Amino acid sequence: MNMETLFSLEGKVALVTGAAYGIGFAIAEALAGAGAKIAFNCRSQEHMEKALEAYEAKGIHAKGYLCDVTDEKEVEKMVAAISAELGSIDILVNNAGIIKRIPMHEMSVEDFRQVVDIDLNAPFIVSKAVIPEMIKKAQIVAEVLPAEKRKACFDEVSLGLTVEQAQKEAERCLECGCREYFKCKLLNVAQRYEIHPERFAGEMPQKYTKDSNSFIERNTAKCILCGLCVRSCREVEQLSVLGLLGRGFKTSVAPAFALPLDQTKCTNCGLCVSLCPTGALTEKSNLKKQVPLAEKYSLETLEIDGKKCDYLVSRYDGKILRAVPHNENARKCALEREDVISKLS
Repeated sequence: MNMETLFSLEGKVALVTGAAYGIGFAIAEALAGAGAKIAFNCRSQEHMEKALEAYEAKGIHAKGYLCDVTDEKEVEKMVAAISAELGSIDILVNNAGIIKRIPMHEMSVEDFRQVVDIDLNAPFIVSKAVIPEMIKKAQIVAEVLPAEKRKACFDEVSLGLTVEQAQKEAERCLECGCREYFKCKLLNVAQRYEIHPERFAGEMPQKYTKDSNSFIERNTAKCILCGLCVRSCREVEQLSVLGLLGRGFKTSVAPAFALPLDQTKCTNCGLCVSLCPTGALTEKSNLKKQVPLAEKYSLETLEIDGKKCDYLVSRYDGKILRAVPHNENARKCALEREDVISKLS
């Protein structure tokens, strides 16, 4: 695997604050080595000239800007200049910082405020100025008919996407096979951080895991180890059914000793399923995901072994899509999923 190609930043614009020397300079050098265009700031012309000479000696074409990162107006002006000269900023490294090597009892309040201003307030100011353009760049937004033209016609306000834009946006869908029809957390993250599947090609660390549970399907091959299911089971349900097993590349989410869910304290509450962003945990359904379905749920009760078992039932065109246990009796019911659906039909 070619690491330079894998992490190529060709065409990206990186702003590294305080990159005239030291750690900031090293970060900028690494980003430039991956193909990024570098912008940095200095507070004085003298420092700027020395920094530009250092970059030139390394064969790096960097653009310097005089800017005090604690001054919001100056930062906004710098960001606008970078966007105009290099393009909108893709990468921000808030590296600028200072330290006062003075014992606390000898340090003046003014010195302490300066440290806080540069080390804490400045990253907020710079990030605030950069983020709006990053958000715009992350998603393809359809053009809108200008307000002046809308006054004199009844044409569609949204002009839609061009063929090229539509194809590019469609390619971004990282289809995971989950049944989240109307909102996809994984796609939102992929768009925001410009994640492309080809950057992560290689051997899959995990394989599909067949689970005997009647209500929850577990596919560890889709798991990204975010830990949401583990935390929700431990902190909300207080069951700790799931955990992170193994170390490093072999880490996986599974019950203790890799037991099937049916052999654990799992109550099939569905909380882990609702939080999973990739479809690694899904509710077992009679239908495959093909088109968006407008699902409606109804609360239905079955009497099983003399106990009232409540289920949230989703139906579409007369067919039951899913039946989710809704009370303790339903969760502990010994019937298989197919038997429950048969009784509800």
